[in-house]
Amino acid sequence: MKKLRTGISAILLVLLSLCRCIPVLADQVTDTKNVVKVGYVEISNMMEGMSDDAEKSGLAYDYLQQVSYYTNWEYEYVYGDWDTILEKLYSGEIDVMAAVSKTDERKGKILFPDYAMGAENYYIYVKEDDELLSEGVNGLKGRSVSVNRNSIMESMLREWNDNGDYQIKVRTYPGSERRYEDFFNGVSDATVEADNAVLPENHLIPMTRIGSSEYYLAVAEQRTDLLRQLNEALDKIASTNPNYTKKLLDTYFPDGNVSTTLREDEQRWLVGHPEIRIGYLHDYLPFSKEDENGDVNGILIDMMKQIEESLYFGETSKFTYVGFDSSEEMLQALQDGEIDAAFPVENNVSLADRQQIYLTAELINTTMNLICKGEYRDESQLKGIAVQRGNDIQDALTQKLFPDVPIRYYDSFEEQLEAVRDGRVDAVVISDFRKDVYLNRGRYKGLTMVRLGEESSRCLAVKKGNDELLSILNRGITNLPLDYAVIDTYRYAGTALNYNFEDYILEHPFEITILGTILVAAITAMIVYIIGLHSKRRMLDEMAHKDSMTGLLNRRAYDEYTDLHDDTNGESDLMILAMDLNGLKQVNDTRGHEAGDELIIGAAQCMKSVLGRYGKVYRIGGDEFVAVVHQDKVHDGSLLQELRRTFSGWKGSKCEALYVAVGYCYGNEREDLTIKEMVRIADCRLYEEKRKFYERTGRDRRHHRATEENKQEK
Repeated sequence: MKKLRTGISAILLVLLSLCRCIPVLADQVTDTKNVVKVGYVEISNMMEGMSDDAEKSGLAYDYLQQVSYYTNWEYEYVYGDWDTILEKLYSGEIDVMAAVSKTDERKGKILFPDYAMGAENYYIYVKEDDELLSEGVNGLKGRSVSVNRNSIMESMLREWNDNGDYQIKVRTYPGSERRYEDFFNGVSDATVEADNAVLPENHLIPMTRIGSSEYYLAVAEQRTDLLRQLNEALDKIASTNPNYTKKLLDTYFPDGNVSTTLREDEQRWLVGHPEIRIGYLHDYLPFSKEDENGDVNGILIDMMKQIEESLYFGETSKFTYVGFDSSEEMLQALQDGEIDAAFPVENNVSLADRQQIYLTAELINTTMNLICKGEYRDESQLKGIAVQRGNDIQDALTQKLFPDVPIRYYDSFEEQLEAVRDGRVDAVVISDFRKDVYLNRGRYKGLTMVRLGEESSRCLAVKKGNDELLSILNRGITNLPLDYAVIDTYRYAGTALNYNFEDYILEHPFEITILGTILVAAITAMIVYIIGLHSKRRMLDEMAHKDSMTGLLNRRAYDEYTDLHDDTNGESDLMILAMDLNGLKQVNDTRGHEAGDELIIGAAQCMKSVLGRYGKVYRIGGDEFVAVVHQDKVHDGSLLQELRRTFSGWKGSKCEALYVAVGYCYGNEREDLTIKEMVRIADCRLYEEKRKFYERTGRDRRHHRATEENKQEK
């Protein structure tokens, strides 16, 4: 009997142990595979890829993937239109749905986490060429406006309509596809959409904002377990990567839409001003300078021509230009009505308020540098700093950057540099755009440049009260191509280097000594001078084609090569490589621009050491490179392998590794393959490699955008 009791006790202990293990085993199964049903709605740049076989992308898709890293969720996608998927979330047929705005009605049916995915504004949009644009918001009275049914946009539209008594006719749709089809066919006059759902290629312009809201990854009411896991994941994301949602928004929705159609008040202003007088500074390349014929050229003039073309008002009005010796004199002329706008003006709102001027949107952004003699340690060694008399921009920046250093004023920038060189002052502040104009001159070769890490923006200015011209200029500025000013600078790289006889004397003292002491050898000395001058011109031409940071050939040299060989066939031993740094922006943001510069220089050194033996390497942008090489062995892949090994073996003092995406094309890949086609193929392979890199590493992609036409409202 005792043995029986002992056996029963042992069996009970085993059963009890098994029972205790069951929850643990269940947890392990859950951790291994936790399937979550996701409602997926086609919304451009938000949720794309409407089948299990399609490649998915978009802000919401990336957000879901990031959440799964912390929750171990495995997704099962359920596809449909907005109304259908939202009803499935209400009924519990799906577990989660992205991009859902929080309303009082929805709070009673579904669950919302503690953190929003993002925020969006809602606008009434019209077509880019619609005459309603010139009438303003009052032109919407009595018109028909379409909107998604049972959405937060519908309730906002109706509230806006009632409050403003616009008497619009509201047309509702179950989804965006039919709504957009009717809108573009003229069934409705305008439509409501979120700002992050409209892309430039849609050619839609916002008329008025009707409201805004945050949107969330919403959870079915029954799945409180998922809500708990989601909140824990979002807590971790917020504490380790607080800017994650902002980066997603910048990646997928970087652009806005600006109407190029002038409104009635702007058109009236142009009729009364057939000439729009733009003030500029003399001898201020690459921004502005007169040539030998008295015609002004430079980045400013190129940008204004681009603005004139984009706004189509060239037949009504035109820009004319008035030069000044100082910004102080120029701004006074603006107040006196002698000019209508002035450039350059510092993007300083407080200063503009004191000067009684309005600032346009930013035209140019540049990094500031300190020019000094010898090694620069810190501000304490500066006993005096130079500023150009009347240059309000330089004056304000210098006082901001070095508030405790005495300022000494000079009439020109050349005089400031002379004062630094002669030791009368210790330093001068100069922008990236202008440093090469001066520092490449022989007389300033002994000066040192130090990056300050401070950026400065330049705007146009109009007289306070002239809001018509302000809005006209802003329309044009916002429609300028991205980085237009930076790219346009290449046109003036050579002409900006004003090489003169004084520079020659400083760089060729031996020849000048001979010329001065041996008068009887005047002819010989003249020959030496001419030879030296031609040598200097060749050197300047080389400088104009060389990138100052890396020593590689620059964009100007690359453009000249492609212009010459654009449509010629590539030779059989030709190879073109397109190269781009991965992760440079992250390094700049987290470790500083000095670390980013180290990566750029390191990549250039690797390219030059491997590829320089067989051809030419160009730096065509901030972190973009192209190489053109001739070598039979490139076709066996050994050159490409050697290049990748060199990149992987690089190590810097501020960065431990270097990641470079490489695209390539061989001249014999296809018969009659042109140089232009080879460049295109190399670029395509480059971006495919970058895409794989970012997928593999999980880093943010900067320029991934889709262009599907249909939009879906949340």
